[in-house]
Amino acid sequence: MPIIKFVNESEKIEYSTEQDVCSLLCYAFDPQKTIMNDNQFVGCKPFGFPFWYMRNPLAVHQFMEFNHKRQFKHWKDLAKHRVISFSKEENPLVATLKIIAERIVSFYANNGYIAAYAIHFGTENPHIHVIVDTISYQNLNKFHMSRRYEWNQIHEILNDYSVQYITRSVSKRVRCENREYSVAVYLPKNPRERMEVLGIEYDECPDY
Repeated sequence: MPIIKFVNESEKIEYSTEQDVCSLLCYAFDPQKTIMNDNQFVGCKPFGFPFWYMRNPLAVHQFMEFNHKRQFKHWKDLAKHRVISFSKEENPLVATLKIIAERIVSFYANNGYIAAYAIHFGTENPHIHVIVDTISYQNLNKFHMSRRYEWNQIHEILNDYSVQYITRSVSKRVRCENREYSVAVYLPKNPRERMEVLGIEYDECPDY
Protein backbone atom coordinates (compact mmCIF):
# COMPACT_ATOMS: atom_id res chain seq x y z
CA MET A 1 0.00 0.00 0.00
CA PRO A 2 1.52 3.37 -0.96
CA ILE A 3 2.57 5.56 1.96
CA ILE A 4 1.88 9.30 1.88
CA LYS A 5 4.42 11.29 3.89
CA PHE A 6 4.12 14.98 4.80
CA VAL A 7 7.81 15.78 5.21
CA ASN A 8 7.44 19.31 6.60
CA GLU A 9 5.13 18.16 9.36
CA SER A 10 6.49 14.68 10.16
CA GLU A 11 10.11 15.82 10.31
CA LYS A 12 9.38 19.40 11.43
CA ILE A 13 11.29 20.86 8.49
CA GLU A 14 10.78 24.39 7.18
CA TYR A 15 12.08 25.50 3.81
CA SER A 16 12.40 29.06 5.01
CA THR A 17 14.86 30.50 2.47
CA GLU A 18 15.23 30.48 -1.29
CA GLN A 19 18.38 28.41 -0.88
CA ASP A 20 16.40 25.79 1.04
CA VAL A 21 13.89 25.50 -1.81
CA CYS A 22 16.63 25.41 -4.44
CA SER A 23 18.53 22.68 -2.57
CA LEU A 24 15.37 20.61 -2.21
CA LEU A 25 14.64 20.84 -5.93
CA CYS A 26 18.24 19.96 -6.83
CA TYR A 27 18.10 16.91 -4.55
CA ALA A 28 14.73 15.79 -5.97
CA PHE A 29 15.76 16.33 -9.62
CA ASP A 30 19.11 14.53 -9.27
CA PRO A 31 19.60 12.66 -12.59
CA GLN A 32 21.19 9.70 -10.79
CA LYS A 33 17.91 9.17 -8.94
CA THR A 34 15.34 10.11 -11.60
CA ILE A 35 16.56 8.52 -14.85
CA MET A 36 15.15 5.19 -15.97
CA ASN A 37 15.70 3.68 -19.41
CA ASP A 38 17.43 6.89 -20.57
CA ASN A 39 14.40 9.01 -19.66
CA GLN A 40 14.26 11.45 -16.77
CA PHE A 41 11.00 11.42 -14.82
CA VAL A 42 10.55 14.94 -13.49
CA GLY A 43 8.01 17.65 -14.19
CA CYS A 44 6.47 20.96 -13.20
CA LYS A 45 2.98 22.44 -13.53
CA PRO A 46 0.82 24.43 -14.18
CA PHE A 47 2.54 25.93 -17.20
CA GLY A 48 3.64 23.89 -20.20
CA PHE A 49 7.37 24.44 -20.17
CA PRO A 50 9.56 22.60 -22.69
CA PHE A 51 10.94 19.39 -21.19
CA TRP A 52 14.52 20.62 -21.22
CA TYR A 53 13.38 23.52 -19.03
CA MET A 54 11.25 21.45 -16.65
CA ARG A 55 14.06 19.04 -15.82
CA ASN A 56 16.34 21.90 -14.72
CA PRO A 57 15.80 22.42 -10.95
CA LEU A 58 17.43 25.87 -11.08
CA ALA A 59 14.95 27.00 -13.73
CA VAL A 60 12.00 25.64 -11.74
CA HIS A 61 13.32 27.42 -8.65
CA GLN A 62 13.62 30.71 -10.54
CA PHE A 63 9.96 30.40 -11.44
CA MET A 64 9.00 29.81 -7.80
CA GLU A 65 11.29 32.59 -6.58
CA PHE A 66 9.72 35.05 -9.02
CA ASN A 67 6.33 34.12 -7.62
CA HIS A 68 7.57 34.77 -4.06
CA LYS A 69 8.87 38.20 -5.03
CA ARG A 70 5.47 39.12 -6.43
CA GLN A 71 4.04 38.65 -2.95
CA PHE A 72 6.32 41.22 -1.22
CA LYS A 73 6.20 39.45 2.13
CA HIS A 74 8.49 37.09 3.99
CA TRP A 75 7.03 33.70 4.83
CA LYS A 76 8.67 31.08 7.01
CA ASP A 77 7.81 28.11 4.85
CA LEU A 78 8.31 28.64 1.10
CA ALA A 79 7.65 25.03 -0.01
CA LYS A 80 5.69 21.95 0.98
CA HIS A 81 7.41 18.60 0.50
CA ARG A 82 5.40 15.41 0.12
CA VAL A 83 6.64 11.87 -0.63
CA ILE A 84 4.54 8.99 -1.94
CA SER A 85 6.38 5.70 -1.47
CA PHE A 86 5.63 2.26 -2.94
CA SER A 87 6.80 -1.10 -1.69
CA LYS A 88 8.75 -3.55 -3.84
CA GLU A 89 5.81 -5.97 -3.60
CA GLU A 90 3.53 -3.45 -5.28
CA ASN A 91 5.80 -3.61 -8.33
CA PRO A 92 4.75 -0.23 -9.78
CA LEU A 93 5.07 0.29 -13.51
CA VAL A 94 7.16 3.29 -14.55
CA ALA A 95 4.36 4.57 -16.76
CA THR A 96 1.91 4.32 -13.87
CA LEU A 97 4.24 6.22 -11.54
CA LYS A 98 4.41 9.02 -14.11
CA ILE A 99 0.62 9.14 -14.41
CA ILE A 100 0.22 9.28 -10.63
CA ALA A 101 2.90 11.99 -10.26
CA GLU A 102 1.35 14.17 -12.95
CA ARG A 103 -2.11 13.74 -11.48
CA ILE A 104 -0.86 14.82 -8.05
CA VAL A 105 0.93 17.95 -9.27
CA SER A 106 -2.12 18.77 -11.42
CA PHE A 107 -4.22 18.70 -8.26
CA TYR A 108 -1.99 21.37 -6.69
CA ALA A 109 -1.73 23.39 -9.91
CA ASN A 110 -5.50 23.39 -10.33
CA ASN A 111 -5.74 24.87 -6.85
CA GLY A 112 -3.38 27.71 -7.76
CA TYR A 113 0.05 26.43 -6.71
CA ILE A 114 3.20 25.73 -8.70
CA ALA A 115 4.12 22.08 -8.14
CA ALA A 116 7.03 19.92 -9.26
CA TYR A 117 7.56 16.17 -9.08
CA ALA A 118 10.50 13.80 -9.31
CA ILE A 119 10.32 10.01 -9.33
CA HIS A 120 13.22 8.25 -7.58
CA PHE A 121 14.19 4.75 -8.69
CA GLY A 122 17.45 4.24 -6.81
CA THR A 123 16.05 2.17 -3.93
CA GLU A 124 13.88 -0.93 -3.51
CA ASN A 125 11.00 1.41 -2.77
CA PRO A 126 10.32 3.69 -5.75
CA HIS A 127 8.87 6.97 -4.56
CA ILE A 128 7.58 10.30 -5.83
CA HIS A 129 8.81 13.60 -4.42
CA VAL A 130 6.33 16.45 -4.74
CA ILE A 131 7.46 20.04 -4.05
CA VAL A 132 4.73 22.66 -3.85
CA ASP A 133 5.20 26.44 -3.80
CA THR A 134 3.35 27.88 -0.79
CA ILE A 135 2.34 31.11 -2.52
CA SER A 136 -0.59 30.95 -4.92
CA TYR A 137 0.36 32.14 -8.41
CA GLN A 138 -3.30 33.09 -8.90
CA ASN A 139 -4.02 35.38 -5.94
CA LEU A 140 -0.69 35.42 -4.02
CA ASN A 141 -2.33 34.01 -0.90
CA LYS A 142 -0.45 31.73 1.46
CA PHE A 143 -0.90 27.95 1.13
CA HIS A 144 -4.00 27.13 3.16
CA MET A 145 -4.98 23.51 2.42
CA SER A 146 -5.55 21.32 5.44
CA ARG A 147 -3.49 18.16 5.61
CA ARG A 148 -6.69 16.13 5.78
CA TYR A 149 -7.83 17.62 2.48
CA GLU A 150 -4.43 17.02 0.84
CA TRP A 151 -4.28 13.46 2.15
CA ASN A 152 -7.78 12.69 0.88
CA GLN A 153 -7.03 14.05 -2.60
CA ILE A 154 -3.74 12.16 -2.96
CA HIS A 155 -5.35 9.04 -1.54
CA GLU A 156 -8.12 9.29 -4.15
CA ILE A 157 -5.57 9.51 -6.97
CA LEU A 158 -3.71 6.49 -5.61
CA ASN A 159 -6.96 4.60 -5.26
CA ASP A 160 -7.89 5.39 -8.87
CA TYR A 161 -4.57 4.34 -10.37
CA SER A 162 -2.50 2.11 -8.13
CA VAL A 163 -5.09 -0.58 -7.55
CA GLN A 164 -6.08 -0.64 -11.23
CA TYR A 165 -2.71 -0.53 -12.92
CA ILE A 166 0.22 -1.19 -10.59
CA THR A 167 -0.29 -4.83 -9.69
CA ARG A 168 -0.95 -7.32 -12.47
CA SER A 169 -0.44 -10.50 -10.44
CA VAL A 170 0.69 -11.64 -7.04
CA SER A 171 2.79 -14.61 -6.03
CA LYS A 172 1.12 -17.20 -3.82
CA ARG A 173 2.62 -20.25 -2.12
CA VAL A 174 0.66 -23.48 -2.55
CA ARG A 175 1.32 -27.00 -1.24
CA CYS A 176 0.77 -30.13 -3.28
CA GLU A 177 1.85 -33.65 -2.33
CA ASN A 178 3.99 -32.35 0.52
CA ARG A 179 5.84 -29.94 -1.78
CA GLU A 180 5.47 -26.19 -1.83
CA TYR A 181 5.23 -24.21 -5.06
CA SER A 182 5.06 -20.52 -5.95
CA VAL A 183 2.34 -19.66 -8.46
CA ALA A 184 1.15 -16.40 -10.00
CA VAL A 185 -2.38 -15.41 -9.13
CA TYR A 186 -3.77 -12.98 -11.71
CA LEU A 187 -6.03 -10.33 -10.31
CA PRO A 188 -9.53 -9.33 -11.44
CA LYS A 189 -9.93 -6.25 -13.62
CA ASN A 190 -12.44 -4.67 -11.26
CA PRO A 191 -10.54 -2.40 -8.79
CA ARG A 192 -12.77 -3.32 -5.83
CA GLU A 193 -12.32 -7.04 -6.49
CA ARG A 194 -8.55 -6.50 -6.77
CA MET A 195 -8.53 -4.87 -3.34
CA GLU A 196 -10.40 -7.85 -1.88
CA VAL A 197 -7.93 -10.36 -3.41
CA LEU A 198 -4.93 -8.34 -2.24
CA GLY A 199 -6.46 -7.73 1.17
CA ILE A 200 -5.87 -4.01 0.83
CA GLU A 201 -7.57 -1.80 3.37
CA TYR A 202 -6.57 1.84 3.12
CA ASP A 203 -6.11 3.49 6.48
CA GLU A 204 -8.41 6.24 7.56
CA CYS A 205 -7.03 9.73 7.06
CA PRO A 206 -4.91 10.66 10.10
CA ASP A 207 -6.55 13.26 12.31
CA TYR A 208 -4.37 16.40 12.16
